[in-house]
Amino acid sequence: MVKTDIMKKKLFLPLVAALLGGLCAQAQLTPERIRQNKYLVNGYNHSYQTPVVEDTPAPEGFKPFYITHVGRHGSRYDLGEGTCFTLATETLRQAGDILTPEGEEVLREVSLMKEASEGMYEMLSQRGCREHRGIAKRMMARFPEVFSTEERPEVDAVSSVVQRCILSMSNFLLEMGREHPSLEITMDTGDKYMRYLMHWDSMGRRQQTTVGPDSRAFLSDSLNVERLYGALFTNPAQAREYCDPYRFVKALFDCTTFTETLDMEDQVDLYRHFTLQELYILGADKSDRFYTENGNSALYGTTTALQGKRLLRDFLEKADAALAPGSRRAADLRFSHDTAILPFCTLLGFSGMDQAWTQTEAHLHVSTADVMPMGSNFQMVFYRSPSDARILVKVLYNETERLMPAHLKPVLGPYYDWARLRSYLDAISR
Repeated sequence: MVKTDIMKKKLFLPLVAALLGGLCAQAQLTPERIRQNKYLVNGYNHSYQTPVVEDTPAPEGFKPFYITHVGRHGSRYDLGEGTCFTLATETLRQAGDILTPEGEEVLREVSLMKEASEGMYEMLSQRGCREHRGIAKRMMARFPEVFSTEERPEVDAVSSVVQRCILSMSNFLLEMGREHPSLEITMDTGDKYMRYLMHWDSMGRRQQTTVGPDSRAFLSDSLNVERLYGALFTNPAQAREYCDPYRFVKALFDCTTFTETLDMEDQVDLYRHFTLQELYILGADKSDRFYTENGNSALYGTTTALQGKRLLRDFLEKADAALAPGSRRAADLRFSHDTAILPFCTLLGFSGMDQAWTQTEAHLHVSTADVMPMGSNFQMVFYRSPSDARILVKVLYNETERLMPAHLKPVLGPYYDWARLRSYLDAISR
């Protein structure tokens, strides 16, 4: 017995360090990381990456029996009417007589992407469908005990009313039904679910539309648009007449970030038209702006985190129902948006998500490509033992084990006593 305890302690200490650093310490956006993986500059448009996971063994006798989850929709097309594609193509076409060979190639590539997106703006892409089928398949393979008992066959799912979330839910559930046809699956969507799946109060809404002024200053001080204009136009001064150069460069960069979601990596490579430093600056700006609007921004304080309270209340209420005697619920699933899930994660504060950064320094600590790619998901997996009255829970983010704030001591590794964890979550949801 003594030997076992010592072994657990030896394993536990490095595990804690790994889990604490798992989300933020390895998620800075740097030129070196971009050199190794250019798609990191896509920020929140980055496609979901299948993680390599290792499960810490649960305490002896404990087996999973219930999962509660929220996921962002999978990879999607551009929002609105494809503003970035329209602005980029129109500017390049207006400048047709002064395009360099490289400029003509950029116009060809952007036009291909625009054509592939027509009629599909805001919709889930086929990559997004695959992402959610994969997440579901791995969940069921990883926790077979949850989905293979006659005692708890129910799976309930709710979605945002937006098409990309509904189709994400549908693909997720289709995969679950294919793996386990005996599951009793229900799904729904409607405005009543939006009250917690996508809640922002009036103060939060004002924040989202009034991002601080540092972004333009950051680009003006850091980005040399003349280099790119010289590469694309034989007369850069004339090209400026067709569009503000910063607007054009940002639009062209935004087009670039949809390469993955359109499954066009083998057809276009807009990344090569930017230097490494340009990709870094534009990627940092994109990441910083999103984190400032939706994360734990030093600019807006706790306003963002408060938007996650209703979603957390739903987690608690559904977990209480699932743990009640006679419950047949195996899983509760929710499908929402990045602008709801990041505030929720900020509120919970796991793996350093409660740290606040200024608008131009966030990328030095955390990048949205790592924190909030397409298909991002949060799961709580509940464990029980026939010989122990406690319920244990572990937290997964993007399918990887995470640690809650340091003052919450786990029983072992990432496994927390639910009674203590619930008390903490209940307090911050009020």
